[in-house]
This record gives sequence, structure tokens and C-alpha cells, in this order.
Amino acid sequence: MKKLVITGVSVALMAMVCQARSERGVGPVINQLQDSVRKGEMTEQEMRLEVETLARKHRGLADATPSTDNSVLVISPDVEQCRNALWALNKIGDKQSLPLLEEISQAEHWLIRADAISAYIKIAGPVDALPFIDRIDTRTASSRNKRYDQIYAYRALEDLVCEEKVPPEFASYATPRPPLPVLSRAEQEKVHSFMLEKTQVNMRDSMVSEILDRILSEQLSGYSSSVQRLAMAERLVQSGNEDKRKYGQSIKAEIEKTPANERKDFRAKGELLDPEKKGD
Repeated sequence: MKKLVITGVSVALMAMVCQARSERGVGPVINQLQDSVRKGEMTEQEMRLEVETLARKHRGLADATPSTDNSVLVISPDVEQCRNALWALNKIGDKQSLPLLEEISQAEHWLIRADAISAYIKIAGPVDALPFIDRIDTRTASSRNKRYDQIYAYRALEDLVCEEKVPPEFASYATPRPPLPVLSRAEQEKVHSFMLEKTQVNMRDSMVSEILDRILSEQLSGYSSSVQRLAMAERLVQSGNEDKRKYGQSIKAEIEKTPANERKDFRAKGELLDPEKKGD
């Protein structure tokens, strides 16, 4: 089971986001569209366009509701209908829906944004989703109301690159996840380079730093005692945020067991962040 260190409102937020990822039912209109496809009355392409229309319509209606209806726990009918449509687009998995999903990922209601972000990353795949995730980072930097969007994005990326570890006692209850995308070595390096670069900037939420740190520790040889990981830890310690400080201190204590001259530097010649290599 993936380790999550979350407290307070983050618990409620992530629990509700996870609900969006489960096999929840779709609305009656979408059920009717699916029936029409099965009966040969419409094509899957026509269904996708109809579902996109529903998603766009209900996103607009949800955005138009008073701000109190966009609170953490209030889910209006339009919010739920938009989520149903996003769930269906996620299942259809057509990359032609990506522009709409990015558009809807800027909705007012956080649950709609969470579903749109997750759907985009799943459909695009771990490599093609990187520019989108970068855009999420850029916009959350100036938006207090959308600070959790980074978490949705990096959790979705983690789902695409990491096998889920389910304890044996829960194995019979777990819903099998689809196989992970098969990445070439060059694609793996691109994803790891992206994440490494992100560890070197100030993430707004400590959970994002933890997600990146967890993935790289598991997958990237030499990262656990690297110069870059130490730099991230020192920045977390100095952040003034208690969660970040504690997490950074634990990383520093681990890395300092390795002599400085033995710590890997991913900016060295030939390594992932080597400027010359990145320019190739």
C-alpha cells in the first residue's frame, strides 16, 4: 500500500478524490448512450462527442453556482453530472478529449478539477502528460484555491509509473489496476528527469515532495543518497512548514550516513540532468 502522510482537510480531500477513481456508476444519460453504442445506433466517436458536450455543459452550470456550493463537501447535481461525464471520458480513453479535459481542469469546483486532471494524465500517458503537469504547477503557484491540483496530478502520475503494493491481508478486496504503460529506457529517463527537476523547486504542498521522493527512491538508482535529494531536504527543512521540516529532517539524516564524496550528482557529465545531455 502506498504510504501517505496526510492530516486534517487533506484526508477528506484525498478520500473524495479516490472515490472519483473507483468504479462508481455513471448517470442515466450516459447509460443510454452506452446502450445506443451496443445496439449499433451510434458509433463510439459519436458517443464521445455527446459525453464531451455533457461534460462541458455541466461544468459551465457548476461554475455558475454560488461559491458556497463549490465548498469541500457540497456536491451539486451539476458537479456530479460533470464528474459522471469525465468518468466516462476516462473509460473511453480517446486522446481527442485531451483539450477538453485540460479546459475542464480549470473548473471552479475542486472535485471536477481532480477528475479532469486524473483523466487527462491517464489518457495521455506518463510521458505525454508531462507538459500538462508542468502547466498545472505553473498555475497553482499563483492560485491559493487550486493548491491541491498539484497533488491530484502527481498522484495520477504515480499511478501510471508505480506498481501498487497491496498487503496480503487486503489482496482479496483490492480492485486490480490496469497494467502499467510499458516505457522505453529513453521514456523512463524523460519521466525521471522531469521529476528530478521538480524536486529542485519549491512545491506548495509537502505531499507533492513526498510523492516525487517516493517514486525516485524506488526507481532511480543512486537517488536515495544523491546531491539533489539532499538539496530538496534542506529546502524542506528551511520552509517554515512543520510537515515539510520533519520530512526534510528525516531525509537529511538518511543521506548524511553516506560520505559526501559518494553521493551521486545527477547534474554531473553524462547523468540525467547534465545540461549537455539534456540538450541532445
